[in-house]
Amino acid sequence: MRPPSASSPQAAIPPPRSARGNAAFRAAWERAYGASAVPDFLSVDGWDGMAAAFELIREMKGAFTADRAIAFLKDWRNPDSSCGAIAIDPATCDIVRSLDIRRVELPTARPPTSNWRLETIPRVKDPCKELHRQ
Repeated sequence: MRPPSASSPQAAIPPPRSARGNAAFRAAWERAYGASAVPDFLSVDGWDGMAAAFELIREMKGAFTADRAIAFLKDWRNPDSSCGAIAIDPATCDIVRSLDIRRVELPTARPPTSNWRLETIPRVKDPCKELHRQ
């Protein structure tokens, strides 16, 4: 599957917040796909998932059971994710992250799009699980 190009609708994906985490992600992305490719949310989520896996392996020195891995990941946090700080909710094992409300304008000629952060909702959990708590 090819990465989205700068002219695709996915080019409107909000740019990440964390300068340190974003710099590493963007550098790796550009080495793999070129400077004109625009990452989508799935590629960012994959990057974060691999960061969790690498930290688990490093902390456990490669020797862990499934139970130890789950226990480790329930308290996992990454303040340097390319999307800003993220964490795992120990109760649901879902990701918790801040979400941006953005205004995106598509130009009449060629991209790039214009993209402004209007508001940030901090520490958002899975809304369906929050609504249907038992």
